[in-house]
Amino acid sequence: MNMQVRKADGFTLIEVLVALLVLAAGALGAGAMVLAAHRAGQQSALSSAAAHLAARVGESMRANPGASGAADHVNPYLQLDYDALAEGAPADAGDCSAAVCDSAALAAADLSALRRTLYDAYPLGRIRICRDGQWWDQSALAMRWECDGAGVAPVVVKIGWRQRLAAGGEAAGQAPVMVALPVVLRVAAGAP
Repeated sequence: MNMQVRKADGFTLIEVLVALLVLAAGALGAGAMVLAAHRAGQQSALSSAAAHLAARVGESMRANPGASGAADHVNPYLQLDYDALAEGAPADAGDCSAAVCDSAALAAADLSALRRTLYDAYPLGRIRICRDGQWWDQSALAMRWECDGAGVAPVVVKIGWRQRLAAGGEAAGQAPVMVALPVVLRVAAGAP
């Protein structure tokens, strides 16, 4: 008898399943990379906007030397420590664009607009303006909210935000400082 063994053409079911498993793993990895890239891009945009907001605070302070040049304990700018999640939506404090305001009213309007901007852009955010010479915590390898308040320390605008709320709606820890921008308030003699 002459029996010939036929060689099967095509793929077996196991080969197809292995190929599908490899394809699924690749698709999951690609999806995870896209999600990570999206999150990184979002954090970069938030950081950039926070840096612009901190620079705007510095410009507002420089434009109002009557309030920002006051002693630290009465300087309205240095009293700001606003947590949008804990304190909620800020109240409007008036507008100095149509009326003549003194330096205190202008500072109040600046700070009200700043709170509103932070609340709208970072509903889980926090901002603090203070004198701080030691804003970096070497042991935690992160910036810190506490301020040393030393009279010779630079004025620093600190902005941070929580990533999301924890399950149940409570805050997912304290907002880490993401941007800390020193503000130079005094201009050298003869400079514009």
